[in-house]
Amino acid sequence: MPTGAFIGYPAQLKRGDSGSPEVFTKIAEVLKVTPPGVTNEQIEVTNMDSPSGFKEFILGMGDPGEVSFGVNFQPDQATHDATTGLWADAVAKTVRNWKLVFADSTASTVSFSAMVTSLKINEVAPNSAVTADLTLKVTGSPVWS
Repeated sequence: MPTGAFIGYPAQLKRGDSGSPEVFTKIAEVLKVTPPGVTNEQIEVTNMDSPSGFKEFILGMGDPGEVSFGVNFQPDQATHDATTGLWADAVAKTVRNWKLVFADSTASTVSFSAMVTSLKINEVAPNSAVTADLTLKVTGSPVWS
């Protein structure tokens, strides 16, 4: 049976405009993306009746974690700039809807709400691209489609 593996290119990270209907715009020049996941809190429920002297656990609330991504930073680009872009969202602490569209055969998508918790412009040097690393904190449950 042939593999179903696929490469990341040309996945797209898109940011919602909070409109009605909401329009999603592709973030320019994304280099890499680490999608959201889930970590379930482990709650210990060990008691005097726990069998064989072993701790017992149940799962509590899920944490969707963070999305991290890098870009070739362009301060004059609408999806990056200080007026309408990522920089503006970081400063204003804006919660937005986001979508990551994968490059698989069905263009699988994970949608989530998140806020920019970190935007770091990396070293500016004479012979290298200016890049930035960003972190989004996901709030609520990501939805796969």
